[in-house]
Amino acid sequence: MRVLNNIRIAPKMLSTVMLLAGVLVVVAATALWEIREMGLRASGLTQNGQQLLQAGRATANLLAYARNVEFLPDQMPTEERARYQAQALADLRSLDSRLERLAPYLTSAAELRAIETVRDRLRRYRAEHDKAVTAVSSGSLIQAARIIKDAAPLIAEAQAALRAIEDEGERDAAKLGAEAVAAEATALWITTSTAAGGIVLGLAFAIYLVIWGLVRPMRAMTAAMKEVAGGNYDVAIPAQGQKDEIGELSEALETFKANGIEARQLRQEQEAAKARAEAEQKAMMNRLADEFENAVGAIVQSVSSSAEQLKAAAGTLTHAANEASAQSGAVAAASEQSSGNIQTVASATEEMSSSVREIATQVENSAAMASRAVEGADRSASQVQELAVKVQAIGKIVDLISGVAAQTNLLALNATIEAARAGEAGKGFAVVAAEVKGLADQTAKATTEIANQIGVIQQATQVCSTSIEGIAMSIREMSQVSTEIAAAVEEQTAATGEISRNVQQASQGASEIASNISGVSMAVADTGASANEVLASADNLAGQASQLRHQLGRFLADVRAA
Repeated sequence: MRVLNNIRIAPKMLSTVMLLAGVLVVVAATALWEIREMGLRASGLTQNGQQLLQAGRATANLLAYARNVEFLPDQMPTEERARYQAQALADLRSLDSRLERLAPYLTSAAELRAIETVRDRLRRYRAEHDKAVTAVSSGSLIQAARIIKDAAPLIAEAQAALRAIEDEGERDAAKLGAEAVAAEATALWITTSTAAGGIVLGLAFAIYLVIWGLVRPMRAMTAAMKEVAGGNYDVAIPAQGQKDEIGELSEALETFKANGIEARQLRQEQEAAKARAEAEQKAMMNRLADEFENAVGAIVQSVSSSAEQLKAAAGTLTHAANEASAQSGAVAAASEQSSGNIQTVASATEEMSSSVREIATQVENSAAMASRAVEGADRSASQVQELAVKVQAIGKIVDLISGVAAQTNLLALNATIEAARAGEAGKGFAVVAAEVKGLADQTAKATTEIANQIGVIQQATQVCSTSIEGIAMSIREMSQVSTEIAAAVEEQTAATGEISRNVQQASQGASEIASNISGVSMAVADTGASANEVLASADNLAGQASQLRHQLGRFLADVRAA
């Protein structure tokens, strides 16, 4: 049994096949030997059959030859006697041929003596035959008949010798037949015995090999496998140290058992590590939520405050634009009135003094309003610049929020990867990481929308700043014209002789004032439109900041709940 344990399965199976093959070889060799013996006996029977056949035919040729010779002394035509003579000679030749064919089949001394007797008697009878032919040729038929009659015993002796050969052949054939039957029985017994013994031995060896070398070890191995698969790592592994496939399977099962013990220890360590990781994760998520709330909450509050300030500044800018529009209307009316007064001066000189005073008064009012308009435009420009700075600050805050969202998304991705590595233990953490990633994506989308709105605000601020600068430039030009008008009025008061020139200058100044006032009105209208756009953008920014604050609250609540 120990020897079988060190032989692999393939040689074991081949050994059974080789044993059966050896049995078949023995059976085949026995059968071949018996077939050879039977072939030899069959050859002997064939020879005996040829011996009997040739001896019988030689006897027939002998009798035919003697009968044709006996017809020669009879009274008959010469042609008929010649025919009998020719037939007798033909039978003699056939007899000689038969004897030549018979000789090789004769082996015993009696048979050889018998064939020599036949030849001797036939030779002597042929001599008598020739004498009888001579007597017949000489016309002595009676002498020929006597010669043939006297020679008749020679034919009888020759026939008796051929009969002896036939009897010897029949005895040999009977003997060979009996030997063939006995050999057949012996061959059948040997072949059957050898085949049955070989099959029984081969089956016994195969059954022993299968049961003791395969079935029992495999059953023991299967039982051990079931125990190990069921988690019983204390079971003893059979077939240790065997050199066959079952031994290799035993080594593999031993390795699996060791891996199972190691996996069980690792699973216990993982469960403990999972508990610690969950506690640490809870603390880390709370700490991350607090840090995120401190960092992003302040930014969101700053964005909301900046949006409110932007909204207030836009309202102030709108109010200033409305006031500048009213002031420009008043200046336009004054310029029209000044133009009318100048025309009145041309028609009525006596009213020039009062008109000049009125013009001076209106010019002073225009200068005052222009001064106020310049101050309002400067304030608007300053507020617009401040608005641009705050919008830029909001953009930086939004960039910071986007960075925090991207970092949060990266942390969520890392958490998802770690959860995937943890397997079943990390499924809950993976769900939380996915929710955190979703919230980070929502925050990134919201910050992108805010950044777009801030870009719109920056563009509107740039347009408003440009418009306010145009308004300021126009108002400064108007102030300069008002100064020139005042100088012209003073010159008109000092020298009435230059009325025509002053009236012309006043007319030109009035035209310039009207043109400048028209530009101021257009600039004020643009400023009002820009202020309305800034106000709408501020409202939108405030709404986005409120939504961001709401999303931040939900995100922090989900993180803390995780």
